[in-house]
Amino acid sequence: FETGGTSCVRPVLSKMKPAHLATAAPGSEFSFVVSNINDPKLVFVQIKKQDVEVTTEFKDPFYIVRGKIPNSLHNTAARVDVKIDSKISSCRTEDGWLLKISDN
Repeated sequence: FETGGTSCVRPVLSKMKPAHLATAAPGSEFSFVVSNINDPKLVFVQIKKQDVEVTTEFKDPFYIVRGKIPNSLHNTAARVDVKIDSKISSCRTEDGWLLKISDN
């Protein structure tokens, strides 16, 4: 759609690993793919309100984003909250998925 003459293609998340509602261990890696972004520095991830440092790898035409589940989380459910910022407010995206975090 058009916003003040600037067209906006919303970023899209896909290929979340571990998958929605899967079980993951504290400190284990997660990843997802983001399409339709120009600047991977605008991708922010939190799990249970904790900022998670992520790395991005460009695989034309998308980015693979990787991070680790905080070691402080044990035997809980947590949402991987992804926010993708943009200079155009209507292009900002928030998405995510739930994981079960278990020590076993």
